[in-house]
Amino acid sequence: MDLFLARQPIFDKHHNVYGYELLYRSNQNNVYNHFDGDQASLNVIHNAFLLTGPENISGGKKIFINFTANLLKNKVALSLPKQLLVVEILENIAPDKTILSVCAELKKAGYTLALDDFVLHSPQVNSLINYADIIKVDFRQSSLDDIQKIAEHSIHKGIKLLAEKTETLEELTVAKSLGYIFFQGYFFSKPLIIATRDIPSHKLAHLQMLHEINQTDLSIECLEAIVKRDTSLTYKLLKYINSVSFGMSQPIDSIKHAMVLLGEKEVRKWASLIIFTKIAQDNTPELLMSSLIRAKFSESLADEMGFRDKKSMLFLAGMFSLLDAMIGRPLAEVLEKIPLPEDIKKALLGEDNRYRDLLGMVIHYEKADWQNFAKFAQKINFDENKIPDLYLNAVRWAEKTLKA
Repeated sequence: MDLFLARQPIFDKHHNVYGYELLYRSNQNNVYNHFDGDQASLNVIHNAFLLTGPENISGGKKIFINFTANLLKNKVALSLPKQLLVVEILENIAPDKTILSVCAELKKAGYTLALDDFVLHSPQVNSLINYADIIKVDFRQSSLDDIQKIAEHSIHKGIKLLAEKTETLEELTVAKSLGYIFFQGYFFSKPLIIATRDIPSHKLAHLQMLHEINQTDLSIECLEAIVKRDTSLTYKLLKYINSVSFGMSQPIDSIKHAMVLLGEKEVRKWASLIIFTKIAQDNTPELLMSSLIRAKFSESLADEMGFRDKKSMLFLAGMFSLLDAMIGRPLAEVLEKIPLPEDIKKALLGEDNRYRDLLGMVIHYEKADWQNFAKFAQKINFDENKIPDLYLNAVRWAEKTLKA
């Protein structure tokens, strides 16, 4: 079975990443095979812990994996590191004596157990809840009354609550007020959540840039490599070059292109300005991570699709696809002041073109929206079997870049 692996971040109440849920599907008929859940979860486990390695998948954060009844009864979880694994018990598992015995054993061994898609009126209330460390509540499927009652029923037992599929500020506010401390969903990419923040920046990039601009012979290639790893620096560079003092009339299709047009003197000036203004002091590292993954993923897809001459532009497209979340303003407004090619701007704004098809495939893969991912892959005639390795390589590159 070919494995399509994506990860969805789980945040704490301070918007720091607590862990990642690994999401999967089989490649058969472009849908997840519900009849082979055991094998699908085993493939995820094999890839995360044996092939790719948890350090590349989660960077040491918790890893949430769905466990079927068979995997629980076969005690698969006991062979995995308890300091990283969160055992997600699926909502359709009947809590018979064997399941309860395994849960008790996992609990005693120090594993973290989470109940997925918890509802009040289920057998889990009177049985599995006694072993749960975390309860996940689907905010799209649960009524406000049930969301509140679950909180009242669970918090006094010492159980931590996770609000799943939180997508708006209002949902996040309600969840926090009721005692939910973990959050999973797309709220982190909504501008309203972090409307007062600037684009996050990597502090090490500033130090590297400071060193580079003070060299007698400035290397555009070295400076480009530094800027390319940081969304904030790239955005500020393109915004700076578009200022009225330069009067650029042509679009910029790469970071190097922007630097060459500026010239050595202005590049040094721009870099110094960035360093001393200390942009993005309120860092949001997961947004930066997601931005870098999308950038590298898009760039690697360009190679596979014959867009080799557009790699730099597609890298920028992936990187800038989260700009609205980073600076808390509509993407259309942000892009007005950046001299990107029109077809890349249109792709970022959702208009139909070949770059939007590629970017759409990247975004839907990241969200584990397999149905729409498959539609885009079919539309551009892309071999889906190549996707997992390209995605994981992008994750490894982003992790390595931020740890450099």
